[in-house]
Amino acid sequence: MEGQKHNINLKVENKEVAQFTTPAKIQEWVKAVMSVLGMIVAVIIVGAILAVIAFMAWAYYQDSQPQKTQKPAKVQQAKPSAPPVSPSIAQKPAVDLVPWRQLSKNQSPDQVRGFLGEPLRVQGGNFTIWSFPNNGSVTFYENKVYMWTEPQ
Repeated sequence: MEGQKHNINLKVENKEVAQFTTPAKIQEWVKAVMSVLGMIVAVIIVGAILAVIAFMAWAYYQDSQPQKTQKPAKVQQAKPSAPPVSPSIAQKPAVDLVPWRQLSKNQSPDQVRGFLGEPLRVQGGNFTIWSFPNNGSVTFYENKVYMWTEPQ
């Protein structure tokens, strides 16, 4: 029997055995997906029909309501006015920038003190920062003016 080839053809008549084949599994999966998609499409169609009915009912209701007439409002001529002034701007005193405009790089702390007066706060380090009112500041490097920010 070793050298002989045998053709065995089995006829499957039992569906339970046939459902375990790969094509049968795919077919069952496709059927399940199609039934779910069919349900989704049905829900969308029913929802659309209900939305159309609701819109038609709303439109009919709106048409059946008596129209309310409103008197046109009197139009007043706009009077030209000055632009609004922010309260914070109106209450701030003007900052004198003349002494700040006399600053230049490489000035000494004594020269800066002569222009601006005593600082409110001094922060030391490699760069020394003098703070003045209204966010003004002068930065020194090696006891010479390096940069400054004028007050606002």
